[in-house]
Amino acid sequence: MSSLLVAAIAAIATFAVVAAFAAVLRRRFESREVARQDTEDRYGALFAYNPDAVFELDLMGNFVSANTVAEEVSGYEASELIGSHFGALLPPGELEIAPERFVELLEGLEGSPRTYLVSYAR
Repeated sequence: MSSLLVAAIAAIATFAVVAAFAAVLRRRFESREVARQDTEDRYGALFAYNPDAVFELDLMGNFVSANTVAEEVSGYEASELIGSHFGALLPPGELEIAPERFVELLEGLEGSPRTYLVSYAR
């Protein structure tokens, strides 16, 4: 066999291995993407259809999102809440303890979920 033919066969074999590897990676990526989308959809449904007020705060305590029950309870539209600090909604009695609770919440991000009952001032 000529060296050119051997080189061509080796190139084809290498291409086949690379193509097979790429196919495996593509399937893994697609599988992970489907799983990620499924998880995102489930959490989105838990957020949107939760019978309780649910909201998301950034690390500074500003609203990032709020479900419709949070809108009803607070009296504000989500668009009004987003970007504002949660402290603006608290009555004076809650304002004293809110920073401490927020720090506790931040410190427990990797721990168990916490629930705090608060009242809103409008």
